[in-house]
Amino acid sequence: KDTYRYNIAGYRLARLLEIDTVPMSVERDINGKTAAVTWWVDDVQMDEKGRVQKKTMGPNPLRTSQQIQVMRIWDELIQNRDRNQGNILWTNDWTMWLIDHTRAFRLSKELMKPSDLARCDRGLLARLKGLTSESIEKAVGDSLMKGEREAVLARRDRIVQVLEERAA
Repeated sequence: KDTYRYNIAGYRLARLLEIDTVPMSVERDINGKTAAVTWWVDDVQMDEKGRVQKKTMGPNPLRTSQQIQVMRIWDELIQNRDRNQGNILWTNDWTMWLIDHTRAFRLSKELMKPSDLARCDRGLLARLKGLTSESIEKAVGDSLMKGEREAVLARRDRIVQVLEERAA
């Protein structure tokens, strides 16, 4: 299913994990219908398709690579099945912004591409390990149902397992 709630949940969960490249999304009533209103990303220089076509990693390839790894972990955690080059934006300061999470938060507890999980900084790994059902529920409110929150935690467990196996 495709729902506005997942943009809101994505923003709130990203904040909890201190991933600050998911634009703010809030619930609002628009012409009598409940919807997500999402902050516009300013200073966009290109989307991911443009970056790939230019064959560039920007002025700091290490930073770009690190941002790509965070995206891969994030997309596995929320099971974003609709990540495409059009919903990855690069701003003029070479910050990657992850937009459009309306097709995320599936109920599957399996990872989509565990082989893409190459590394994770210690801070994010600690925050992932610190996630609890209660902390997720408090952060996302009614943007996610119980089964969706449980699936996030199950995928988190698998992500941590994959990363720890690679580190060993």
